[in-house]
Amino acid sequence: FIWAERDEWAQRLKMLEEDHFECLSEFDGICDDPLEELEDLELETLQDLILEDFFSTRLGEEGVNIIDDFLKRRGWREMPSARRYLEAVRDSSVALYEVVDVVPDQSVSVRDLIRGGETVIVPDEIVSGAAEIEDCLACPCNPG
Repeated sequence: FIWAERDEWAQRLKMLEEDHFECLSEFDGICDDPLEELEDLELETLQDLILEDFFSTRLGEEGVNIIDDFLKRRGWREMPSARRYLEAVRDSSVALYEVVDVVPDQSVSVRDLIRGGETVIVPDEIVSGAAEIEDCLACPCNPG
């Protein structure tokens, strides 16, 4: 998302990244530097998650959001479906799920560790091929 490289957003994204990495480094006893322990794919996933969080975060006292800014300035160029997608991302939040069951190469059953509720079956060949029971998955969701 090139819009995040604009001067008014790049510094805000950098601050959010620092907040996330600082939070990660507070896990004492796991390792001296958690970032050193991450594999390339894990670090890439963490950076993707931070970007997703950035898209849904309202920043500062004025509550500005990068997607609102993009849609206000360039949204007229987007197809209605793309606008709806961006609005859904903007209105999402990061959720943490525990894998409670796996049907390899078919689906995973997950439980929301933050909001609770019923177990949800998610059909996904890729995740179900790699996930194990008790794994935790963080991903954006739209609670509405």
